[in-house]
Formats: sequence, structure tokens, C-alpha cells
Amino acid sequence: MARCLSILTIVCLCMILGMKAISYAGPRAKQAVMQEHIEKAERTNPKKYRAMVQKAGENIKDCRSCHKEIGAGDTRK
Repeated sequence: MARCLSILTIVCLCMILGMKAISYAGPRAKQAVMQEHIEKAERTNPKKYRAMVQKAGENIKDCRSCHKEIGAGDTRK
């Protein structure tokens, strides 16, 4: 029983440390993906892109800046 508990504890700690590394690298990767998405939207439909930017108040910082429907049910701030 103690052996099983030890193995389970080690596995959980490894997963927690792995998630910390992913969450640290995430914002940097997201910025590149976000910039690529914005540029693609601007190239494919400039009028819609301009409307979305104006709706976001000229300040696009995440997906929910333009896509309000994504965060409609989100209670986090």
C-alpha cells in the first residue's frame, strides 16, 4: 500500500511540475499564434477585421477582446 501511495505521489508531483512548465511557456506561444491569427484575419477580410478591432476598442489583448461569445459563460476575471 505504501509503495502504491509513493508511486502515485511521485506521478502527481511530476504532472504538477510539467503543468508549471507548460503554463510558463504558454503565454509566449500564444502571443505568436495570436499575432498570426490577427494577420490572417486582416488579410482575408479587411472590413470585418476593422469592425472587430473597433469593437475591441483598438486594444486586442486576447481572444475575448474580439470574440465576446467565447467568454460569455466565463466567470473568471
